[in-house]
Formats: sequence, C-alpha cells, structure tokens
Amino acid sequence: MTGGTRPHRVQQAACRRAVAEVLGEAEAETVLREAGIAGLPDTLPAAPRDLEALHAELQPFVDLYRAVRARAGREVALAVARRAIVESGRVSHALAAERQRTADDPDGPLNVTSPPPPGFAASPEALARRFATAMRFFSCEGRLLAYTPEEVRFHITACNWVRAMERAGAPELVPFFCETDERFMDGHPTHRLVRPTAIGLGDDHCDFRFVPNALSANASGG
Repeated sequence: MTGGTRPHRVQQAACRRAVAEVLGEAEAETVLREAGIAGLPDTLPAAPRDLEALHAELQPFVDLYRAVRARAGREVALAVARRAIVESGRVSHALAAERQRTADDPDGPLNVTSPPPPGFAASPEALARRFATAMRFFSCEGRLLAYTPEEVRFHITACNWVRAMERAGAPELVPFFCETDERFMDGHPTHRLVRPTAIGLGDDHCDFRFVPNALSANASGG
C-alpha cells in the first residue's frame, strides 16, 4: 500500500453524473470547473495521509456541494453530494483493490481491512504491520481484533475523515463517507460488512466486521 500511486478519492466521472442527473450536462461541467474537480489528477501518491492531506483531497466534494446548493438548495445539494461521494468511493476502492492484487508486495496481496483472499497466510507480525500501514494510508487510528477466513474485525478509534469535514465546515457530509464503507462490499462473493457503530454517526468508535455471507445475519451486536 506504499509506493506508486493510488486513485484520487474524488472521481470526476462519478461527480459529473451526480450533478448532471439534477442540473443537466452543461451545468454539470460548470459546477465541476467551479469546484475544481474538472482539473483534478486521476491518481495521487500512494502514501500515508495526515489530516492536512486528507482535507485537501476531499475539499472538492465540499465545493461541489456548495456549488449545487447555491443553484438548487440544500436538500438537492445533499442528494447530489451523497451520490458523488458514494459512487466516487466505490470506483476508487475497486481501482485500488485491483492495483493491490497485482502489486509486487513481500507480504502478498493482503489488505487486512478487507476479507482475506483464498488461501491467505500471514504471521501475526505481518498482520500487525499491514494493519498499521492501512491505518496510516486511510488516515485513521484503530485496533485489529481478528483476521481469519471466518471473521475480520477491527475498531477505528479516531477518524480524520470526520475531522476533515468538520474543518471544511460541512459535517453534514460525514454520513455519506460512512455509507461508502458499506457500499464497498456490495456484491462481494464471500463476505459482508457489518458495522453496528460509527464515529461519523455519533458513536465513540467504528466497529468493522467482515463475516461470511452465511453468518452475517448473526453478526450484529456484542
């Protein structure tokens, strides 16, 4: 997860579709230019993100939201921002996952914030190292609790995504980033995400659990 590049979290095509559905293609292009999205790079360095870096990366979402709000009101702007954030997240996550699967990594194609690939093997030391790297990459702090084919579970105890939106003066956008976490797993062939608590929804930590589909109905609580 270090070295090379990663997809930008703000995906131009997803943002354009979200705006165009409400305001039309011509106005969407104007909004994307106004928000600075039209000129964004497709990728960024695959390096740890501190609060400053994350805030800068996510600011175009806030600017898009405000540009639409000025034209169509708050409720419409929230709906557009939700679609732009969630769909951008789905695209960037899929691109990042594909890059990771094909990367030359001494620990193998293992992302401990996602379900394990078939036949995975890793030492406790490797798991701890990869989780620490993941937290720096995602700009969060947390604890890895389990990583097996039957259960992946970790807690996020501090989240710069929430802080970035608060700093930008748009905390109302935080739930859309939380929703994106859940949408990442739509259609996953073996596992489902169960997340009963989230910092962005008012809880003191995020409880992430990836469980086999057959067990997901019994995974909530506790």
